[in-house]
Amino acid sequence: FDGADLVNSPQDHSIKCMRDVPECRANGYGLLQMNEDGTGYEYAVDFDDSGDEAALDFVDSATITDDVYVRIQGTPVSNVENDYFTLSSVSIELIPEECRPSRPSKSVEVRGFLIDLYCWQLNPDTRIAIDGADLDESPEDHTIHCMRDIEQCRANGFGVVVEQDDGTYDLVYGFDDAGNEAVLAWLDSTSADDSIGVEITVTGLETGNDVVLNDLTVAELTGVVVRFHRDVITHTGFLIDILCWERDDHVAIDGAILDTNPEEHSIKCMRDVPECRENGHGILKPVSDGCGYDLVYTFDEAGSALALEFIDSTEKENNIIVTVTGEIDTAGTMYVETLEAEDYQIHEGYLVDYYCWTLDPDTRLAFDGADLV
Repeated sequence: FDGADLVNSPQDHSIKCMRDVPECRANGYGLLQMNEDGTGYEYAVDFDDSGDEAALDFVDSATITDDVYVRIQGTPVSNVENDYFTLSSVSIELIPEECRPSRPSKSVEVRGFLIDLYCWQLNPDTRIAIDGADLDESPEDHTIHCMRDIEQCRANGFGVVVEQDDGTYDLVYGFDDAGNEAVLAWLDSTSADDSIGVEITVTGLETGNDVVLNDLTVAELTGVVVRFHRDVITHTGFLIDILCWERDDHVAIDGAILDTNPEEHSIKCMRDVPECRENGHGILKPVSDGCGYDLVYTFDEAGSALALEFIDSTEKENNIIVTVTGEIDTAGTMYVETLEAEDYQIHEGYLVDYYCWTLDPDTRLAFDGADLV
């Protein structure tokens, strides 16, 4: 009733909801426990009438607001109709916070400015970083050079600061090893000219394992994917559907070999095959040595929707080249803002002069004697 997700985040269920909502008071109480595979909580213990009375006494006298993790004691009552069992003569005791297991992981997404933890801790009173940026007032001034090139900054991890109600910024999450590696990989991919602050969107799992940083408790994130809000990237290349790209040897359903001849991939394949439509889209780029193509960005849902709009409306049959703009994240996803078709085509073959090709139409022998056929 209070919006708490009782399967994944029962700690968010409030005393106020259990105590003050008439329907909650009138319909009894029970205990949630983690299920066997560790993926969420389930209703494991039910209380009889005497247990419900004990629960009412507990919630009426409680001084906490939520996170109601308790130890119960009672006498089992036979119950063969339900997956849970019932207890009678229940006593309830709140378990101290230090004795509780870690809170269940919760998926979070937060947007803010990237900072290195060394600079954040350097001057706790002022939050002035090595580069002079005031991190709790103007974190956008924190430079890539500081985070990327100064060894102490690289070595001590990263986090995200978010604007608070009073207009200042505070550290809300520090990153786990995977998150720090993702940040370093991106920082190392920037050029010496990249000097602006970095606004990011971070998604990950909040584990509840706390790290104390200068009297500030910061929950760790795991499996962090960092989306960097810097200049919007523009890329031109062959449009493909992800299902065909991920087939063996990148051979599409229509037979086109996407990593060598993506121009042969047909609109009909991307448009008319349901699996191709439903599994997302991306864009290719030539590999660095010039031999073939590779997937450079996978589109987000909005980008795939734009791709389908184009696929359904174009009269082209193949050689599908588009230009897309958007931001990217460390997982290679492009958050597409625009998608435009290109009129030109790309083909590979042998360069020939037209005079030699037409010199002898019967034999196609060139002036230098080369057999052009």
